[in-house]
Amino acid sequence: LFDTAQEYGSEEGLGNALKAAFASGKLKRKDVFVTTKVWVDNMGYDRTINSVRESLGSLGELDGGIDLVLIHWPCPFVPKEDPGAMESYSKLRRTTWEALEKLQQDGVIKQIGVSNFGARHLRELLGYAKVKPAVDQVEVHPYNQRVGLEKLVKSEGIRFEAYSPLGKGRIGLLEDPVLTSIAATKKTSVAKVILRWLLQRGITPIPLSRDEKRLKENIDVFDFDLSDDEMRTIAKLDRGQFVIMDDEKLA
Repeated sequence: LFDTAQEYGSEEGLGNALKAAFASGKLKRKDVFVTTKVWVDNMGYDRTINSVRESLGSLGELDGGIDLVLIHWPCPFVPKEDPGAMESYSKLRRTTWEALEKLQQDGVIKQIGVSNFGARHLRELLGYAKVKPAVDQVEVHPYNQRVGLEKLVKSEGIRFEAYSPLGKGRIGLLEDPVLTSIAATKKTSVAKVILRWLLQRGITPIPLSRDEKRLKENIDVFDFDLSDDEMRTIAKLDRGQFVIMDDEKLA
């Protein structure tokens, strides 16, 4: 799984790495899954069409198209209190989604979805979407568990993905006494406990690391289980704390 975005500036680098790996035989196309995201500046029908085609070119003209393309944010960071903003950006989201549906129909994209869509934005989209989102990728970690959104997403058969599952190291998750105690009991790391907790909730975690050792450790979370009591204990840590931005506040 490779998770990139137009805004990250990493599409071309990833595309070059994949082309080299395919050419050398180290990887086959069927072994990789590539996700990218439409940035807020590229929302709207024509801009979405053009930008996603550019993304495909940067990613190396992947056979069968890009595996998954998400709308990165529901709007360009405008608060819902701004006069007229909710109506205006509702229309922008709709034309952006219609463009993704067209790109999927044309074989440029295999699956389409959303990122940072809270319950209000997701319900709105479900009201007009011809193709239901495959994924909603949002910030989820023990201090921000998004239980209500999780119920909605799963009830619609949409895959729930968690970015920043470790809180980006900014909010003390890795030093939390409850989590460190559970990690000690399991003889593992707090990071692995958090990733295991997400998996047992049926949520796909997307941890970010530039360290090869940590990347390998993040995959190795299947040698232990959390008990029901431990899951309930972690559930009590929820405080609705965002590391990035509260998407529900956006227009």
